[in-house]
Amino acid sequence: MSYPPETIKEKTSTLPEPAVVNAILDRIRQGEDSAFDELVALFQRPMFNLAYRMLNNYEDANDAAQDIFIKVYNSLDKFRGDSKFSTWLYTVASNSCRNRIRKRSRINQHEVTSLDEPFENSQENKLNIVDPSADAIEQIKHKEIKGLVETAISELTDDFQHVIIMRDIQHLTYEEIAQATESSMGTVKSRLSRARALVKDKLVNRLNR
Repeated sequence: MSYPPETIKEKTSTLPEPAVVNAILDRIRQGEDSAFDELVALFQRPMFNLAYRMLNNYEDANDAAQDIFIKVYNSLDKFRGDSKFSTWLYTVASNSCRNRIRKRSRINQHEVTSLDEPFENSQENKLNIVDPSADAIEQIKHKEIKGLVETAISELTDDFQHVIIMRDIQHLTYEEIAQATESSMGTVKSRLSRARALVKDKLVNRLNR
């Protein structure tokens, strides 16, 4: 499960219907090995997108997405169906990405970003949502604004960054975010409001320079 940089999309993949997922889960529980491959195929894009947004690094996101499904495979018996599978999966995924962020932070605490960073991890190659019918000038403007938004989100603290990614990019419900982050609904809404305000302030400051 690996995505070339040029295939990364901004648009979030539509999550499959719960009934479809539950049918696949039943087949997995019955010992049908190929059913897990189908489960991965259904969720690999949204899991990669989430990991990419949280980690802001293509290679790390690929590794994280693979780790997520390994963890799911090894702990699938812990899913009791009390919530939607997608909610449980996002909990596993967000916890996995947070652990990576903490580990990376410890390792890179005194390091600086290399000026020789590969193109696939560069700012210019981040998720492209520019309408192909737009003229060249509008495309450039769109990319510039989008780059500013991504930079602003990446500068948020983990708690703020995670909720704005899950809500405004991955389109999870407040309840799903609360479960995934092990927070109350009130906390999620408060963090999201603050995160949006911080991003707006950062954009205004940059655009007024």
